[in-house]
Amino acid sequence: MRSGEYKFRTLMRGIKVIDDCIPFELQNQIEKLAQNSDIRFAYGESTNDDLSNNSEYQDGDQLVNKFIQDGKFIVGDASHFFLLPLQIVCLQEKFNFNLGQVIRAKINLKFKQESKLNKFINPPHIDNTVPNTLIGIYYINDSDGGTIIYEGNDENNLKILKSIEPKKGRMILMDGSTWHSASHPLKTNKRMVINYNIVL
Repeated sequence: MRSGEYKFRTLMRGIKVIDDCIPFELQNQIEKLAQNSDIRFAYGESTNDDLSNNSEYQDGDQLVNKFIQDGKFIVGDASHFFLLPLQIVCLQEKFNFNLGQVIRAKINLKFKQESKLNKFINPPHIDNTVPNTLIGIYYINDSDGGTIIYEGNDENNLKILKSIEPKKGRMILMDGSTWHSASHPLKTNKRMVINYNIVL
């Protein structure tokens, strides 16, 4: 087993939540940059193209800034700064990666919704099926709308394991095969996260 693979497997024993993963001043700069008019977002009708028929889940509009795809920056704006939280966390965790290993990196911006169910949970999904993939979710701002983590290996046998609430400066690390779903905020105006997918 390669040393990088060993570090990855050690890191991915469960879900890791790291609060204040980057300095507070840098948290503020990233939040400000994400709301800058120069950052390009694309409209998406749903958060998950493969919608579940389960009425327990709801989906809604969001804006997406996909800035890395298949190891390449695909936008010409300042989005490369959004890689910093992941770089800093991986240095702290003694896990190295290069840009070519980043399958995808993007910002998801969800807006406040109304729900009679008092929740707005998007359908569960896994980010990709590539083996030895690390998922990082960095919360840009304080909001409601938790990230739901499930146990199970198929959308028909999932049980909620935990809900992790958005907190500015918080990073979640988990294995790419982990079923999870986002939630739209019901109290705050917007929920902004950076989603990273890295293959070993």
